[in-house]
Amino acid sequence: MPVEEIGNDLRKTLETLDNTLRSADRTLTRVDVETLPEAKKMLEDLRRALTAAERVLSSADNTLLGPDAPGQQELRDALQEIARSARAIRLLADTLEQNPESLLRGKNKENP
Repeated sequence: MPVEEIGNDLRKTLETLDNTLRSADRTLTRVDVETLPEAKKMLEDLRRALTAAERVLSSADNTLLGPDAPGQQELRDALQEIARSARAIRLLADTLEQNPESLLRGKNKENP
């Protein structure tokens, strides 16, 4: 049995394993020192960005969807104006139906 040859191979394997473990230790130390603080900073930045986004969405919700929101009031005003316009068009149509000649001659002049 080649014991000496097996011993040499085992020594080389153990040296390779030792080098690999040292490299892994250096890598983990580097991750602890460099990468983790940067990742923590990025997560904090992300948290701040999400908080700001929540504030923006809440503000938009209050501006557009709340019962006294400016967007709601403007929409109500626009709908009221549309309703007034529809009434005016309906009155014009009724007038033209009753007096179609008024379209050509204009409004009747009663007592000047």
